[in-house]
Amino acid sequence: MRQGITRKVAEWAYNLRYEHIPKEVVSCVKNQLINMIATIYAGSMMEPGQRMIKAVKNWGDKPESTVISGGYKTSMRNAAMVNSYLACILEFEDYLPESHVGDAGVPTALAVGESYGSSGKEIITALVIGNEVGGRTGEVLVDPVHVGHASPNHAIDVPLVAGKLMGLDVEQLMDAMGIACTHVQGNTMISWAADCKGMLTGMPVYVGVTSANLAQAGLSGSHEILEHSLGYCNMASNIPDLSRLEIITKDLGRDWRTLKLVNKPFPVVAYYNAPIDAILKTANSTKVEPENVKEISIRCPFIMMLTAGFYSLRYPDFYERIKNRRDWTYQALLIDGYYPMAISLVDKEYTPRQLKMEKILDPKIQELIKKIKLKGDPAVGSSAEVTITMKDGTSYTQFSKYDAFLQPEEGFDVKKKLYSMAEGVKTKQEIGEIVSTIENLEKVDDINQLTELLA
Repeated sequence: MRQGITRKVAEWAYNLRYEHIPKEVVSCVKNQLINMIATIYAGSMMEPGQRMIKAVKNWGDKPESTVISGGYKTSMRNAAMVNSYLACILEFEDYLPESHVGDAGVPTALAVGESYGSSGKEIITALVIGNEVGGRTGEVLVDPVHVGHASPNHAIDVPLVAGKLMGLDVEQLMDAMGIACTHVQGNTMISWAADCKGMLTGMPVYVGVTSANLAQAGLSGSHEILEHSLGYCNMASNIPDLSRLEIITKDLGRDWRTLKLVNKPFPVVAYYNAPIDAILKTANSTKVEPENVKEISIRCPFIMMLTAGFYSLRYPDFYERIKNRRDWTYQALLIDGYYPMAISLVDKEYTPRQLKMEKILDPKIQELIKKIKLKGDPAVGSSAEVTITMKDGTSYTQFSKYDAFLQPEEGFDVKKKLYSMAEGVKTKQEIGEIVSTIENLEKVDDINQLTELLA
């Protein structure tokens, strides 16, 4: 048994100050905030998001923190849960190589920070803690067979984010992790097809904020919760060699995981970013008529080949399920390598707007899906090459270069994403004020200045 991992993490989180954080890391956190707020707005306009917003409003809890785009306040743990749910239901958030982090960290920091009147510097510091710990625990705990990608680590990072803003000491931060980790999160990937997918982050956020609150009140949790053979990491992810846990504390505060943060340009599993990009470039630069397409050939990473038909090829009645069953929704398409490609060619965009039922079941789209051929090719790396062959023999080929972290070589503007996703909820002037406040967040004395703009 390796001693001290839990304490080392708690001590690092307790001692971290804004002044310790490099400027480039701060810049990444600001982009993360803009991206996640855009994602939350987008989620709030989807039917599952609207149902969640309504349900929690009906609970009538103590008005501490803002439900973004909800039009009301509720308890900080409920607000954090709802905003996290909204951030998760479109696969539109951010990610580190082995973990999504912003869909848990940002809702937690905003809800707790609002209730406690935290400064912008304190919010940035808490988010860095969430990213650094979440990124490392994602590397340790990921086990697709047992729990699903990056699902169990928020029981560790969320209580640290919340506890930091609540002013917990080292002992209390360990308590908070110990309490949160008593609720071992397993994962049933069939649930990703239903509305409850958003609870993959929403529930750990609710539990994590609650746990920090309980630790503040004096409740104890195991101070060996991470490293003990009967503790969380081994129980949640079957780790036979507990020496792997040293990844969690190695180079904390020196090797900044936050610098590897990627913000998503499309609401879909990140493996499909490059082919969607290539199709959109072709659709918007040529006069391709979808009904005249003979074949869409996609040279892609093998990981896309492995995941593209996760639901759609496994279930012959896939689209009938989406049409007729309440437990199958558009969310099943967020991990599909076919529908997003087809709709991108037809609509010349791929946003949450393309996830409406009338589009999903459009016969023209369904016919085009049959013409998509995936070809795994290690030579493309994380990039993709798409060749669209027409019935008259004409063909169009587009290569989209993406780096090892699955982000476009030319970069991605999160501000444009916010303007697009908040359209209809906020005016351009209001969105501009949100962006300006985040860009100057270190000068904000009370985060309520930002949450009032988001309300």
